[in-house]
Amino acid sequence: MPLHGTAGTHPSATTGAAGGLRTPAGAAHLDLPADLPRADRRDRRPATEELALPAGTGARLRPSEDHRPAAFALAALCAVLHRHTGQDDFLLAAALPTTGPDPVLLRARFDPWAPFTALWDHLHEDTAGRADTPVGRPAEEAAEVPAVAFRYLTADDGTRDGPGGAPYDLAFTLDTTRTPMVLRLGYDAGLHERETAARLLRHTRTLLDAAGDEPGRPVAELPVEDGAVAAPRPWALPAPAGHLPPPAAGVTEGLVHRFKAVAAAHSDRPALRGPSGELRYADLDRITDTMAPRLPRPRRRRAPVASRCCARTTPARCWASGRR
Repeated sequence: MPLHGTAGTHPSATTGAAGGLRTPAGAAHLDLPADLPRADRRDRRPATEELALPAGTGARLRPSEDHRPAAFALAALCAVLHRHTGQDDFLLAAALPTTGPDPVLLRARFDPWAPFTALWDHLHEDTAGRADTPVGRPAEEAAEVPAVAFRYLTADDGTRDGPGGAPYDLAFTLDTTRTPMVLRLGYDAGLHERETAARLLRHTRTLLDAAGDEPGRPVAELPVEDGAVAAPRPWALPAPAGHLPPPAAGVTEGLVHRFKAVAAAHSDRPALRGPSGELRYADLDRITDTMAPRLPRPRRRRAPVASRCCARTTPARCWASGRR
């Protein structure tokens, strides 16, 4: 029967189940964000992305009798998933040389600030050398299919989109039968964009190299990018035709500060326009100061004056800008 490990967890942390099987106690579902809305639909759009690994990385991951390379690859994937979700206790499906071709449930629970070797050792201990003690359960028997699956492929069995036929969101395969070795990701194009799949593969490749070079480094400190990550382009605030968008907010600037500054600088310009007419910034500032004391005060936490007023404003168009 396939094995099932609880990485970093004492065997007593598992619970009994019918038939002598044991399943993870309190195993968490991996909260993996999707690029596209997750609708209630039956059709899936399978897609595959591949990435060839450098020769040095492939040499570290070649199959061996102690099966440590397979556990190393799985530990690296767990580290990448941690970096993308912030979770350090989650459930995934895995098919390793010691578990057989069918994926089994595996709970990854670890301290992200502990050395990578700790996670690697726990995964190796939980999945290797225990064929005489069946404690696993096939992944397809789980009440909830894990979001991520991993296969360490040592024989070409025709699998190209990850382990099993279950609808995993992401199914990683480390194909050791290819030269150079290939890291493959099967994904649902209805949930994830191709660029996301390619980025996940690059992150995994980078972390594999970093963990191989510095296995004693904490999991949370291992890099997932080859170089410095460019800052995202600031989102351009909308502005009506003929106006400039307002400047970016300061580090300590709040909504009330911004409103007061705009009202003082553009007192005669229109601030609100609705069914009942138009209000200048000076008018809105005066009305806000008059209405604020009359508003009911929250019992626990007092909201800023401007936010309490805006919560009761009728639909209208509002902008803070300067004319070109």
